[in-house]
Amino acid sequence: MKKSTGFICLGKGDLLELGRKLVHIVFGALIFFVTYFYGAYSLAALCSVALLLGIPLALLMKSRVEFPVFSLAVELFGREREKLPGKGVFMFFAGALLASLIAIFVNNNAIAYLALLPAILGDGLATIMGKRFGRHRIVKHKSVEGSAAFFFASFIALFLASNRLYAAFIVALLASIAELLPIDDNLILPPFSAVILYITYFFNFL
Repeated sequence: MKKSTGFICLGKGDLLELGRKLVHIVFGALIFFVTYFYGAYSLAALCSVALLLGIPLALLMKSRVEFPVFSLAVELFGREREKLPGKGVFMFFAGALLASLIAIFVNNNAIAYLALLPAILGDGLATIMGKRFGRHRIVKHKSVEGSAAFFFASFIALFLASNRLYAAFIVALLASIAELLPIDDNLILPPFSAVILYITYFFNFL
């Protein structure tokens, strides 16, 4: 009898999902640094352009019109169940846009880039760790191991980026709970994190 390693066996679909999340983390990190150096207005502009240009392209692709680079990216990393090609990416840009508008409204650039971290690192590593080690399910495909990875990745990233221990802990904890809700986490996590960051700022935690 083959001895169990305690790991989850990964299929082709799981490997593609891990690839998506690695791309998600890399490009998310680039967006984080753009926002960190150039502020909330740059994030709002980037997200607006991505949505205004990307959604029409995705609709044309849905009608069988091919765009070499975009089509290849969707073929490699898109999900078959998505009605709109690249829907997850557009949800992230929409959520990041909402976070940037909150940061602009309260005049705090830090909220814009910090609010991205749970969606970029937390969500990305939660999927990677959950697929690889997840054995104790919470809801649907989400596991205790994945949620723990989400919390710790978000907490460490937020603390390093803000140098505020309590704010990092509060935002990471609440975001890890929000990530379990049956709502697209790409859309909800950035604005939700922005609101919690503003509350912690109001109470002098940030």
